[in-house]
Amino acid sequence: YKTAEKELKKQIRKQPNELSYLVDLGYLYQVQDDYATAQKFYEKAISRIPPDRSVINRLANSFMSKQEYDYAEKVYMQARKRIKGLKFHYELANVYSAQKNYAKMVDEFLEILYENPYDINNIQNRLQYYVVNLKDEDLNRMIKNKLIKRTQLYPNKPVFNQLLLWIYLQENNFEAAFVQAKALDKRLGENSTRILRLAETSFKNGDYEHAEKAYKYAIAHAERSNYAKARLGLLKTYYQQISQGKIKNEREISQIEQEYLTTIKEFGLNATTIEIIKKLAHLEAFYLGKIGDAINLLNSALKIKNLPYNLVAMCKIELGDIQVLKGDVWEALLTYGQVEKANSENPLGHLARFKKAQLAYYTGQFEWAKSQLDVLKASTSKLIANDAAELSLLISDNLNEDSVSLPLKMFARADLLFAQRKDSLALLTLDTLLKKYSQHNIIDDVYYKKAQIYTSEQNDSLAAQWYEKIIVEFPYSILADNALFALGKFAEQQGDKQRAMEYYKKLILEHPDSLFTQEARKRFRNLRGDKL
Repeated sequence: YKTAEKELKKQIRKQPNELSYLVDLGYLYQVQDDYATAQKFYEKAISRIPPDRSVINRLANSFMSKQEYDYAEKVYMQARKRIKGLKFHYELANVYSAQKNYAKMVDEFLEILYENPYDINNIQNRLQYYVVNLKDEDLNRMIKNKLIKRTQLYPNKPVFNQLLLWIYLQENNFEAAFVQAKALDKRLGENSTRILRLAETSFKNGDYEHAEKAYKYAIAHAERSNYAKARLGLLKTYYQQISQGKIKNEREISQIEQEYLTTIKEFGLNATTIEIIKKLAHLEAFYLGKIGDAINLLNSALKIKNLPYNLVAMCKIELGDIQVLKGDVWEALLTYGQVEKANSENPLGHLARFKKAQLAYYTGQFEWAKSQLDVLKASTSKLIANDAAELSLLISDNLNEDSVSLPLKMFARADLLFAQRKDSLALLTLDTLLKKYSQHNIIDDVYYKKAQIYTSEQNDSLAAQWYEKIIVEFPYSILADNALFALGKFAEQQGDKQRAMEYYKKLILEHPDSLFTQEARKRFRNLRGDKL
C-alpha cells in the first residue's frame, strides 16, 4: 500500500489535471478502511472539474469502475452546473441504471426526447432491455405513468405519445396502443400509416379484435393506397378467424362473404385482388356450401389477362381442392396435373404433385402414391417435404400388413371424407375400423385422425382424450410427440401451466429428435418464467 501511495502521489504531481489519479488515491485509502481520507480525495477531484468533457467522463468512469456510483452522479451534476449547454443525460442515465434507480434513469431519457425527438429510436433501444427483459411490472407501470404525464404536460411533443405507443406494443396491449396510434394519426396527419402497422402487429399476435378495429379506422380515415391496404387487411383478419374456428356462425360468414364481394366489385378482377378472390372461393366452398359459385369465381379469375404464373397456380390448386370437396376426383387430378406441368421446378409444382399423390392415396393407389411421395421428400419446401414423408411413412407402415390392405383403404376413405368436410361420416368410418381391426398397426393413426377431426370442430376435450390414448397405448409411436405437443397447447389454452410444462418436458426428454422439440423447449422455459 505504501508503494502504491507513493507512486500515485508521484503521478498526481506529474499530471495534476488527470483527476482520475485522485480517485485512485482515495480508493487506495478506502480499501484500507480509511474512509475519511478517501472521501477527502474524492471531493478534491470533484472540486477541480474543468470545462472539459473528456476529463469529466474519465473522472466519472473512474468512480464507476470502483462502483462509487454516488460520486459518479455527483461528477455529472457538478459538471452540469458549471458547463452551459452540456446536460450529460446519457451518462447520468448509465449511472442511475447501475444504481438501479430506474425512475431517475427514465427521467434522463425523457429529457433527451424533449430536447431532441429524433433520438427516439436510440431511447427505444436503451429501454428495450428494461421493458422486455426485466419483465418488471412496477418498472413498466412507472415508465408509462411518466410518459402519460409528459403527454399531458407537453401536448405539442408527440414523441412522448410515440414512445408510449411503443411501450404498449412491447406488452402486447393493443387496446391502449390503438388509442395512442389514433391520437398520433389525428395530430400528425399520417394517412393511417401507423394505424396500419398496428393492425398488422395485432394480426400477427392473434389479437384479431384490435386488428379489426385498426383496419376499420383506416378504412374510414385513410386515402388512396392505405385505404386499399386497410380493406384487404380487414378481409384477411376475417378469413383468419373463420379458418381458426373463431367465427363459426353461418350468418356471420355470409356477411363476411358480402364484404368480399363488395371489395372485389370496388377494386375489380385483377392481380391485386386475386388473393381475396381465392380466399372468397374457399369460404364459399368449404364454409357456405356454395361450390358452384366458388368454381365460377375461380374460373373468372383464371381468365384475367397476363396473370403471373404463380397466381394462376394458386387459383388452380384452390380449384383442385374444391373439386375434391365436390367429389370430382378425376377433375381435380387433371387440375393439379396442369399446375405440376407448368411449375415442375418450383414449390407450387411440388405442392400440386403432393396433392396428386394424396388423391392416389385417397383412392387406394398406394404404391404409386408412395413412389411420388418419396421423390417429394427432397422438396425445397420443408412443409411439403415433411407432409410427404409423413404420408409415405403411413403407407409403408400399413401397406404390407395384409395382401389387400383393407384397413389402410378404410383409413384413406376416412381421410378423404375429412378433407370433404364430412366429419360425421369420417368418424363413423374410423369407428368401424377400430372395431374390425383393433389389433392392426394403423390404430395409433386412427386415434390421431379422430383427435384431428375433433380439434377442427373446436372440441378440445374430446380431441385431448384421443391424444392421451396415443401416449398411453402407443408411447413409442411416431405420433406420440405430435400428441404431447397438442396436449401441451391445450393445457396452455386452459391456463394450466403446470400440466402444459409436464407435457412439454416429456416431449423434450423422450423425443429429442422431434420437429416439435425446439418449440416445446421454448414454451416450457416461457411457462417456467425464464428470461428468454
